[in-house]
Amino acid sequence: MPPSRVLKHNSIWDLPAVLEAFRSAGIKERHVYRIWSSLLRHPDIAWTDIPEIPKAAVSVLEEQSTRLTSSVLNCQQSVGADTTKLLIQLQDGMQVEAVVMHYDTSERYAGKDDAAGWGNKRGTLCVSSQVGCQMGCTFCATGTMGLKGNLSCGEIIEQLVHAVRVTPIRNIVFMGMGEPLTNYDAVKAAVSMMCDSRLFGISKRHITVSTVGVVPRIKQMATDMQVSTWEEGCSVSLQVFSWLAGTATGPVWQMFCGVSMLLFKKALHRQTSHPHARSAAVPPHQSCDITPVILQGVSLALSLHAPNQELRKQIVPSARAYPLPKLMAAIQEYQSATQQRIFVEYVMLAGDHLPCNRLTTHPRPGAPAPPPVKPAPVAPLHVQVSMMAFSKPTNWVSCFRGEML
Repeated sequence: MPPSRVLKHNSIWDLPAVLEAFRSAGIKERHVYRIWSSLLRHPDIAWTDIPEIPKAAVSVLEEQSTRLTSSVLNCQQSVGADTTKLLIQLQDGMQVEAVVMHYDTSERYAGKDDAAGWGNKRGTLCVSSQVGCQMGCTFCATGTMGLKGNLSCGEIIEQLVHAVRVTPIRNIVFMGMGEPLTNYDAVKAAVSMMCDSRLFGISKRHITVSTVGVVPRIKQMATDMQVSTWEEGCSVSLQVFSWLAGTATGPVWQMFCGVSMLLFKKALHRQTSHPHARSAAVPPHQSCDITPVILQGVSLALSLHAPNQELRKQIVPSARAYPLPKLMAAIQEYQSATQQRIFVEYVMLAGDHLPCNRLTTHPRPGAPAPPPVKPAPVAPLHVQVSMMAFSKPTNWVSCFRGEML
């Protein structure tokens, strides 16, 4: 269990907390979207100036919520101005990092008649999901901290709120501090807000959740993605019937639309009441004002870093709990259930204390060729407590690419 954190204030961006507060006060949940939309357009707007929200909602906001529970302590830009690192302080004094990566591919297609309109400027945000990390990867500075606590949904979303004030964000990767799948409920709720078209509107295929290989959560994510496909269709159908009911002119047509909406709501309630289908952000007893968590289309990335179990245990200690055979079986189960590709992350390492991780033995002999890998060399690291000394490999990246592809 992660260490508990004592938080005095609830973030307005914390979906589960805000919904619970509104339900307890008997306030319709659709007002939450009006509040979020107003804050995105006018960050300093007063609660009383937000249009069309009831006085009861204003009272709840004033008593229980605050616009931001975190603040940016430092905004550091790289020499080439292609990376911006945000040091964010949380309300209990703990700190996390979020990194904005700037890309501009417009020059790549400049002057090419057959590529008119290709290339663009885009921003990718790398978010943290925990303070510290319990996985203990020996090449990762965060791994030396241990796990200090989980971030709430609101604290994850606030990283995005801070980032969009730096540059527009198109892609999000959960590759910052922490293991996202050990803070699964908060990550799910945050993803649902990120890809909601009424809020940040980030495409689901532009969101990637990275894991070092937490087998039970990989299986749960596969199940949730299958359930979310049904929920997404039901949610769209409800929106269609709601629009038809609002535009219907005859009493028979209005009655038909009303009955259809009621049947769909009951079906959605039965589906989300199943213990394996229940969403942390959308409890089964809620109304259908809030869109269910939609995971279908969100990408999964696996931090592999080694080609066999013995070497991986040295680099990634959590491999002792989730050995490669079980991990590869879970990945295969995930791909069969979701029909989605898995991104493989593989950091190239050099060090005298262990065999190099460029060995080409496949984790599961006899299996099909692994998916494409984009190797990432690392800069030299100084020796730290419980952290191995690695250096930047020489001429390994090109060799590794040739062997794997």
